[in-house]
Amino acid sequence: MKKQPSKKQLEARKKFAEMSRARKKKYNLSVRFNDKVFELRTNDIKESLLALRPGLIKTRVKIELESEGKKSGRVLAVFPAKRVFGNSLSAAIMAKRLITSLK
Repeated sequence: MKKQPSKKQLEARKKFAEMSRARKKKYNLSVRFNDKVFELRTNDIKESLLALRPGLIKTRVKIELESEGKKSGRVLAVFPAKRVFGNSLSAAIMAKRLITSLK
């Protein structure tokens, strides 16, 4: 039979959960291509880039990220942009580069 956690342990877990929720960043992601602008608020940049997955890219792609007043952005040519939207590894690398340039 499992031992039930004490009241003190439950309070500590609850406090930790609240602190971890407060630590999570919210990102404003803006992607511009083909004279269209897609803006969304997300916690997972990689999944957001993969979910966008445009069918046809004719122009350069501008990706901007904002978090807590800090801004970061990248401009991609057509071929690298197709790679970012179609490949999960490329999307992960782009997300990491955007986040590290925020600091």
